[in-house]
Amino acid sequence: MVQRNATRLLNLVNQLLDFRKSDVSGHHLSMSDGDIISYINNLCTSFTSLSEKKDVHLTFYSAIPSLNMSFDEDKIGKVMMNLLSNAFKFTPDGGRVDVAVDLIKDLEHQEILEIKVADTGIGIKEEDKERIFERFYQVDNPGIDISGSGVGLNIVRDFVTLHGGTVKVMDNAPTGCVFVVHIPVRRSGNKAVEMEQVHTAEELTAEIPVTAAPKFPAKSEFPAASKSPAEREPEPEAG
Repeated sequence: MVQRNATRLLNLVNQLLDFRKSDVSGHHLSMSDGDIISYINNLCTSFTSLSEKKDVHLTFYSAIPSLNMSFDEDKIGKVMMNLLSNAFKFTPDGGRVDVAVDLIKDLEHQEILEIKVADTGIGIKEEDKERIFERFYQVDNPGIDISGSGVGLNIVRDFVTLHGGTVKVMDNAPTGCVFVVHIPVRRSGNKAVEMEQVHTAEELTAEIPVTAAPKFPAKSEFPAASKSPAEREPEPEAG
């Protein structure tokens, strides 16, 4: 737990350095090949202790057992850490945070990695949804004392954009919100590296309990050629 907390603190410090770097010289991708499903699952696992402390149910669900692609581990890691940190920050005790990953296709049949981070928190007002990705913008929640810098979601948008992707937010009925990240799948063909971190579906779901596919909004704002995780048959319970 100490190591995980120290890692999160280090990520926050690095985030401030990234923020400063973007003003000075901009960001650049450092791509490497690997199993992004396993990578995201491991990041979710680092929030297990916080999940238990806050009594917030955390689930990870992947519609595919593995996906070998080229991505910047550092930047995708910071994207997920920010989205998960926000989800836990605004979700009251007894709530839930769901992470779902799928491989879909856009209208041009380009493979897209879809990541959804949903919570049952206080939600985001309609007028704030278009501005939350702006630098230093903070949502005004009367009666709720939650401090922040207004930098995290701006970094999320910048790092996703660097990967050629998009990020949007929508409501998670009856309460909370869902952040949807779309990243085009790129493969370099380096099979030796790609095969190093392949995991089976059983190994992935064993690390964080998954009782069923998370339920997300019925209508997505993004075109997709395949079914969403909520429309698929639930995976058998791990363990």
